[in-house]
Amino acid sequence: MKIRQLFALLAVWPLTGAVTPDTVVATVNGKKMTAGEIDQILTGAPPQMQEHLRRDRREFLRQYALVRLLADQAEQDGLAERSPYKEQLAWNRIQVLLQAAITETNRRFREEDPATAEEKTKRWLEGIRESATVELLNEDYFSGDAARAARVPADAVVAKLNGREVTAGEIKFSLLGATNRVRENFLKDRKEFLKQYAMSLRLVEIAEEQGLDKKTPYREQLEWVRTNILSQARMNEYSDGINIGTKEEREYYAAHKDEYTRAKVKVIYIPFGDEKSAGQVVDGKKVLSEEEARELIEKIRAEILAGADFVEMVKRYSQDETSKAKDGDFGAIRKSDKVPEHIKEAIFRLKAGQVTEPLRQPNGYYLFRVEEIGVQALDEVRQTLNREAKAAKFREWFDSVRQAVQVEFANEEYFDQTQ
Repeated sequence: MKIRQLFALLAVWPLTGAVTPDTVVATVNGKKMTAGEIDQILTGAPPQMQEHLRRDRREFLRQYALVRLLADQAEQDGLAERSPYKEQLAWNRIQVLLQAAITETNRRFREEDPATAEEKTKRWLEGIRESATVELLNEDYFSGDAARAARVPADAVVAKLNGREVTAGEIKFSLLGATNRVRENFLKDRKEFLKQYAMSLRLVEIAEEQGLDKKTPYREQLEWVRTNILSQARMNEYSDGINIGTKEEREYYAAHKDEYTRAKVKVIYIPFGDEKSAGQVVDGKKVLSEEEARELIEKIRAEILAGADFVEMVKRYSQDETSKAKDGDFGAIRKSDKVPEHIKEAIFRLKAGQVTEPLRQPNGYYLFRVEEIGVQALDEVRQTLNREAKAAKFREWFDSVRQAVQVEFANEEYFDQTQ
């Protein structure tokens, strides 16, 4: 589950009437919150989310309360100081602050002269890049030979970034917080990556010198990112810590046996076209109308019940080329599979060797014959069972966290405002 999904749709409305920034409008997890505090939190939302965050303040607070509770649990568990979350926090802090430095510089240039602001910003960034220094100190690490680079000890100093020595281990841990794309770029060209990284660190220094990490909206953006990462960390840690023992396996299997009932089937498929296509010839075959397809599938079934060989009828009539190439084998269907209910009901009413009634789907009729049917043994489904049992246990825990969330709305005017 991606934690971004937990931030529902909301944004900042202008305050009107009797509602002021100091008005207490809700209590979240026992903490009273003012209209101003809620709006302040929302200034940290990514710009691309702003339009979507204008719909439902009540839902936002419910979801924020949940995410905040998870993040607080992560803080208490010390996850902010553990890999890979520590590195994710550091990496995302860099991204927020380097963008803050660029944004503020561009804003100042626009205030001076909007016409030349973009060009000045570009030249300023080029100057930052030139001032960011990279000195490569380990030939093996930058050789381009992955195996050779991998043999460099973690404590070996491999470069100087802006005058500071960095080891192979430091770079490795820093990359734990980066995206897969960034890591791929690093592997493709370590030298170029470090040049970009040194520039990023220089921009962060500028942002910190200007105190941007303590100013709106960057302070709120940092908090938004931190809350996201830590709430996801809390969920990851709980999920990764779930272990299903032998006793739990047997109990889950016994309670869900119906889900592991499986039928192996063969199929005959007769398609039909719409009113426009029926009667036309496509790839040398006449497109049947629905009535013609139904009459044909009923005729086929009658012949099978009279003793005709199902596989021979597959070869003669079926137009599902994939199953036809395998003598009609459709594979196995479980009761828990995402198959139309009327098809599952028809199949699981039968015994091995029996044939279903013709089953209509939007583009054709199916006729199934059950080859085998029964409950799979625990050993056969152990891997799937473990995954499903873990998911069930996670859902149970997550529901308990949701129930612990407390949100009380204290000002209807604030929450009923519309844009």
